Amino acid sequence: MRKGRTIGGAGLLGMVAVSWISILVIGGTWLYSMYADFQADADRIREERYAERRSLVKGEVDDAIELIARLRRSAADTLGRRLDSRMRDVRALNEVLARDLAKGTDGTVLRIATVRLMAALDRSEARLYAIRDNTIYLFSPFPKWVDREDALTQVEAELEGVTNGQRRLDLKVADGMNGYTLLVKVNEFGAHGLRVVAGACLEMAEETVKETALRQLADIRYAKNGSLFGGTMEGVSILGPVPGRNMWAVTDANGVKIVQELIAAAKRGGEFVNYVMPPLSGERNEPKVSYARLVPDWGWYIGTGAFVGDIEGVVELKRKQLEQHIQDRGLLILSGMAALSLLALYLSRRLARNIENNVASFTTVWKRAASGRGEIDVASLDYAEFKTLAEAANHMVAERQTAQEALSESLERFSSLVANVPGIIYHSDFRGVWVNRYISDTVLDVTGYPAEDFMEGGGRTFQSIIHPEDREWVAQSLRQGLEHRQTYLADYRIIRRDGEIRWVSERGRILHDEQGGPERLDGVVFDVTDRKHAEEEYYNHIHFLETLDRIDRAMHVGTSTREMLGTTVEAIRVAFGADRAWLLKPCDPEADEFRVVVNETSPEFVVEEEVVLAVDDNIRRDMRMLLDSPVPLAFDPFSGRTVPREITDRYDIRSQLMFAIRPRVGPALVLGLHHCREPRVWTSEEIRLFTEAGRRLADGLNVALILDELTESEERFRTFSEQTMLGLCVLQENRVIFINRAAADIVEAPVEELMALPPGGFVRYLHPDDSDFVVEQARRKQAGEADTVSAYSWRAVTGTGRVKWVEIHSRTTRVNGKSADLVSLVDITALKRAEEDLEAIIAERTSALALKAEELKRANTELTRLDDLKSSFLTTVSHTMRTPLTSVLGYGALARKELDRALGGAGNSESLHRALGNLDVLEAEGRRLNLLVEQFMELADMEAGGDLRTEATYPVAATIRRAVEDARAECIGRDRLEVTLDMEENLPELNVLPEHLERVLGHLLGNACHFTRDGKISVRVASPDGKGLELTVADTGKGIPEEELEAIFKPFHQVDTGDTLVDEIKGAGLGLALCRMVVEKLGGRVWARSEGGRGAVFHVILPGGRD
Repeated sequence: MRKGRTIGGAGLLGMVAVSWISILVIGGTWLYSMYADFQADADRIREERYAERRSLVKGEVDDAIELIARLRRSAADTLGRRLDSRMRDVRALNEVLARDLAKGTDGTVLRIATVRLMAALDRSEARLYAIRDNTIYLFSPFPKWVDREDALTQVEAELEGVTNGQRRLDLKVADGMNGYTLLVKVNEFGAHGLRVVAGACLEMAEETVKETALRQLADIRYAKNGSLFGGTMEGVSILGPVPGRNMWAVTDANGVKIVQELIAAAKRGGEFVNYVMPPLSGERNEPKVSYARLVPDWGWYIGTGAFVGDIEGVVELKRKQLEQHIQDRGLLILSGMAALSLLALYLSRRLARNIENNVASFTTVWKRAASGRGEIDVASLDYAEFKTLAEAANHMVAERQTAQEALSESLERFSSLVANVPGIIYHSDFRGVWVNRYISDTVLDVTGYPAEDFMEGGGRTFQSIIHPEDREWVAQSLRQGLEHRQTYLADYRIIRRDGEIRWVSERGRILHDEQGGPERLDGVVFDVTDRKHAEEEYYNHIHFLETLDRIDRAMHVGTSTREMLGTTVEAIRVAFGADRAWLLKPCDPEADEFRVVVNETSPEFVVEEEVVLAVDDNIRRDMRMLLDSPVPLAFDPFSGRTVPREITDRYDIRSQLMFAIRPRVGPALVLGLHHCREPRVWTSEEIRLFTEAGRRLADGLNVALILDELTESEERFRTFSEQTMLGLCVLQENRVIFINRAAADIVEAPVEELMALPPGGFVRYLHPDDSDFVVEQARRKQAGEADTVSAYSWRAVTGTGRVKWVEIHSRTTRVNGKSADLVSLVDITALKRAEEDLEAIIAERTSALALKAEELKRANTELTRLDDLKSSFLTTVSHTMRTPLTSVLGYGALARKELDRALGGAGNSESLHRALGNLDVLEAEGRRLNLLVEQFMELADMEAGGDLRTEATYPVAATIRRAVEDARAECIGRDRLEVTLDMEENLPELNVLPEHLERVLGHLLGNACHFTRDGKISVRVASPDGKGLELTVADTGKGIPEEELEAIFKPFHQVDTGDTLVDEIKGAGLGLALCRMVVEKLGGRVWARSEGGRGAVFHVILPGGRD
C-alpha cells in the first residue's frame, strides 16, 4: 500500500505555509508599496515628459511662426528702403540729365530718359515703368499678366492729389483672378516739376520671403532629431518627409485624414493632434502627437511633433531599475522563508506524534466509507473533529456531483452557441509552434476546407490560405499582440478552396504562462467581404469626387485657355498617378497629321520636342473607335489593344488611356494618359473617373472657347465702331450711353460732351421741323414698342450751327437687361444735293426716253415679223427642196443599179469608171444636201417647240449603242480611226424619247467623225447619281480654239482651222447648235473642252425625272 501524506507532514506543511504566507504577505505588501510608489512616480514622470514635450513642440512651432513674422517685417522694411532708394535715384538722375542736356530741353524728354535709365538699372522682367503727364511710375516687382493701362488708371485715381507719403493700394484685376496689394511711396520734386510714384506688389515680394522662410524652417533641428513639417490648405506638402507631394492624392486614407485634422487644428488657432505616423519616406510607423498653427495671410500651416515611444522610453528605464530593486528584496524574503521553514520543521515533528494516534481511528472509518462508494456515516465516528471532517467530505462529494452536472449543461450550451456564431471560432495551444485544438465547423463555409484539415495532423495551416501579399503584415499583427500582450485585430484576404478571394477579420487574444511565454490563443474569424467591398466603393467614390473637385478648381486657374488646359491636364495626370497626360487635335480620321497641344509629364519622362505625327491607318482606326465610343479606350495587357511600335519606342509607353473630347466650338480633341514605368491595367473605376474628367474638361473648354470668341467679338466690334465711317449711337432712358467718333463728327460735337448730355439733351441737335417725329420714334424704340419706322431721313443741327441731312437706321435692342435704341447714322447731305440735281436731269431725260421707247417698240414689232417670216421661209424652202432632192437621189441610185446590170460587171473601160464616179458624186452631194435640208427643218422645229421631256420613261442603252454603230458605219472608210464605247451597266430610264437622245449623240459623233481623220473617238456613258445620265464624246482631231468653245454652239458658226491646203467640205454649222437646243429642251446642259491640236471633249448631262 502506497504511503500517503501524514498529518504530521500536513502540520509541517501548514506551519511552513503559514510562515511563508506571512513572509509573502509582508514582503508582498512591501513590494506592492514599492511598486505602487513607482507607478505613481511613473505616471508623474510620464505626465511631466508629455507636458515637457508638448511645451517643446508648441514652442518650436511658435518660434517658427515668429521667424516668418520677422522675415516678413524685415522684407517689408527692405522693400521700403528700396522704394526710398529708387526715389533718390530718380532725383539724382533727373538732376544729372537736367545739367548735362541742353538748356530748354523739354521736360518730357527728361522724364523719358530718366525712366529708360531706371529700367536699365532694374534687370527684373516683372516690372511696370510708365509716364503719365508729369508723373513717373516705377513698380517693381509687378505682375506682368495684369493689364498695365488699367492698373495705371486705378493707381492714378487712388493717388489723385497726393504729393508725398506712403500708402497701400488694392489693385483690382479681371474676373477669375485674385487681386493684388501695392505698397506705394509718392514724392514730388517741386524744383523739377516732377512727381515720382514708386511701388511694389507685396504678393510678388513675399514670394522671395516664402522661399527664404522654407529654407530656414527646413534647417531647424531640435531635441536631436526633431524637425518641422508644413503644407498648404490645398494639401500640398512644403516641409517634412515628402515636400512637394499632394497629400490629397495619396492612396493611404489614414494619411489624408491626418492632414485634414492638422489643417483643422491650425485653422482653430493651434491645437494638438494624436495619430499614428504613416510610413512615409522611412518615417517610423508609431503613435505621434503633433502641434500645428496657421501662417497668417499665406494659407500655410506649420507644425512639429514627438513620438510617444520616446516618452515611454524614459518610463521603461525607471521600470527596469525597479525590477532590479524588487529582485534584491525578493532574495531577502527567500532567506527569511528558509529560516522560518527550519523552525517549523522542528515544531511540526513534536506535534506530529500527538496527532498520529487520533488519525488512526479516522483512517479506519474513512477507508470503510470510501470502499462502499457512498457517503461517510458520520454517526459511526467517535470524535467530533473527525465527524466534522466526514460531514465536510460528504458535502464536497455532493458539490462535485452538482458541478459535474453543471459542466455538462455548460458544454451543451457552448456547443449550441458555437454552432450559431457566423464565423470561425478556434482555440490553439503553443508547444513550440501553434497547434489547433479546436476549430468550429463554420470554417468549411468560409474557406471551403473542413475543420479536420487545420487540426493537428491535418496537413494544412491557416497561414497557407492567407493571400501572399497579406501574410507578412498578418504575422506582424500577431507579433505585436504577443509583444504588447493585448488583443490583436487584423483584416486580410484568404484564398478559398475554389480560388475565390475573400476578406476576413480576425480577433484573438493570447494568454501567457507564469514565465510570460505564450500558452494559449483563442480567437474568432468573420467573413467581412461585403463590408470591405462597401468600404472600397465608399473610398473610391470619395476619391472620385475629390479628383473632380481638383479638376474643377484647376479649370479656374490661369488667364488663358492654354494655361487653363495645361493646369487641368496636369491635375488629371496627378490624380491618376500617370507619367504623362496630353491633349492632341484634331481627333479626325481624315486629317493628315495631328499635333499635341498640351503635354504634361513627370520629370523623368519629359518630351522635349513639339510632337507632330502623321496619321496612318492604325491611328485612323483608333480615332474612329474613339469617336464611336462613349467611354475611353484602354491600351493595356488586359484590353488586348496595343500602341503602335514606333510610338511606343519613341515615347516609352507601356499603357495608354484615351478619350474623345467634343467641344461645341472647334474640332474634336483627344485626352490621353501614358504610363511609362511598367504596364498598367486601367480599372473600371479609373475609366469611369477618366470619362467624367474628360466631360468636365470638354465643358470647361466650351466655356473657355466661347469666352475667347466673345472677347474677340468684342474686340472686333470695338475696332469696327472706332474705324467705321458709319455713325453708331445707343439711346437708353433718353440718354446717350454710347456713341462713336463717326457719329460725333456728323453732329460736330465731342464724344465726351455727347456722353455727358442729360436725359433728352440730344434734342438740341434735331431740326425743329423733324424733332417731334425723331423724338417719338426714339421713345417707342427705347420702350420696345412694335410698328416703328426702322429707317428714315431727318435734318440735324450740328454743334457749329450747320444743317445736315442724316439717314438713320435703328432698332430696339437689349443693353444691361433693358430696352435700348441702337442707331446707325449716315451723313447724306451730299447725296441729297445730288438727288436734287438728279431729279432735274431725270425729268429732262424722261421725255427723251419715252420717245426712244416708242421707237424701240416699233422696231421690235418689225423684228418679230421678220423672224416669223424667216422661220416660214426655212420651212417652205426645206419642203420645196426636199421633194426634187429625193427624186434626184432615188433616180441616181436606180441609174447606177441599171448601169451595173446592163454591163454585167464586164465594163472596165475608162468611160465606164468615169460614169460610175459621177454617179457617186451625185449621190454624195445629194445626201449632203438632204442632211442640210433636214437640219433646216429641225432648226425650225426647235425654235418653235417647247420642253421635249415626256411623262413616260425609256431605256437608253440600246439607243446609245445604235447611235455609236451609225457613227462607225459613217467612219468605215477610215482604217486608222477607231470608235469605242464605255457604258455602265444598269443605266436608269429617262423621260427622253429615243430619237431625241439619238439625235444628240448623232450630232456629236457626226461632228467628231467630220474633224477626226485618224486616231480614236471615245464615248463614255455613266450615271453618277443613279438617276440622270452623263455622256462624254472625246476625239483626237484638230481641236477647237479656246476663244471659240462657246461660239461653236451658235447656228451657222464655222470654225476656221487655218489650213488652206486641205480640201475639206464644211457643213452648215447647225449640228452643234441643234445639239444644244435639244439638250436644253431636255433640261440638261452641254459644253466642250479642248486644247489646241489635241482633240476636243464634249460633255452632256441629262437629269433624271422632270424636276
